[in-house]
Amino acid sequence: MPAPRSHGAIRGAIRGRGFTLRELIIVMVIVGIISAIALPRTINDPVMLSTQASQLAGDIRYVQTLAMTQGQRYAS
Repeated sequence: MPAPRSHGAIRGAIRGRGFTLRELIIVMVIVGIISAIALPRTINDPVMLSTQASQLAGDIRYVQTLAMTQGQRYAS
């Protein structure tokens, strides 16, 4: 006969499947605050914004290529 689960074990099993609503809302608030601060600084200079977007796209392509060639997982 299996041992009964405690409430902590059940909560851990449920939590392991994804994010809670609280976590998602907190992340959305943080992203909103950062966007509100960064957007006015970049909206007045379209050349700088375009340069930054190109740099970000290049960085993403580089990291993707690096991850595929090395075949390593990110360890935190």
